[in-house]
Amino acid sequence: MLRALFAQKETCPACGHQFRFGLDTCPRCTHRLAVAPTYRAWGGLFLLAGNVLCAVMAFLFWSAARIMLHTGQPGATSSFSGTRGEAVLVLATLAAAVACGLLMVGGGAYAIVRGRVMLGAAGKARLLHFMLVADLVLCLVLLLFQIAELAGLLPE
Repeated sequence: MLRALFAQKETCPACGHQFRFGLDTCPRCTHRLAVAPTYRAWGGLFLLAGNVLCAVMAFLFWSAARIMLHTGQPGATSSFSGTRGEAVLVLATLAAAVACGLLMVGGGAYAIVRGRVMLGAAGKARLLHFMLVADLVLCLVLLLFQIAELAGLLPE
C-alpha cells in the first residue's frame, strides 16, 4: 500500500522518459525540470502552519509547566491535581506537537527555497518508518513510567 502511494511518476518534457517523482533533472537526458510553483505555495502554507503550531504549543507548554511548578504555593491562582506521570504525559504531548511544528517549518522552508519536496518515495517511506518507531518508543517509555509510578518505584 505504501509502495503504491509513493510510486508516482513524472515525465521529462524533453525526451519523454518516465522516472520517479521529485527529481530536479531527467536521469536520461539531464534536462533541467521546471520547478513547480505549487511546491512553493505549499511550502509557504507549511511554513506558516508550522510557525503557528510551534507558537501555540510552546505557549501551552510554558503555561502548563508554570501551573505544575506553582501548584500548592501561596498566591497560586490555578493548580494541577494530577500525578507525576500525568504531568509528564501532558508535557511530552505538547513537546511532540512542537516537534511536529518544527518539522513543518523545516519542510516548508525547504520547499520554498528549492521549489520541490524534500524527500522522494524512498525518503518518505524511511521518514514514515522512523516516525512510527519513535511513536512506539515514546509510548513504551510513557507506559513504563506510568507502571513505575503505580508500583511506587518513583521517589516523591
